[in-house]
Amino acid sequence: MPPTNICPRCGDAYEDGVAFCAKDGTRLVSAGQTGDLIGTVVADRYRITSRIGEGGMGQVYLGEHVRMKRKSAITQRTVS
Repeated sequence: MPPTNICPRCGDAYEDGVAFCAKDGTRLVSAGQTGDLIGTVVADRYRITSRIGEGGMGQVYLGEHVRMKRKSAITQRTVS
């Protein structure tokens, strides 16, 4: 069975029925969730903390490097 839930803090994937991350106790979010990236970890490096803006080409999010605590702009391009 493929993982259906993801920990927004560490990025680990869990099967359906598991509600909390075994590593850090964070409530899991659905892996099939589309659109909003807030709370997810991208490329095992950047935790998305908020949405900065949105336009016709996609969205821009504020991300924080999980180890260095450095803030960066992360873009998600809209494909049409």
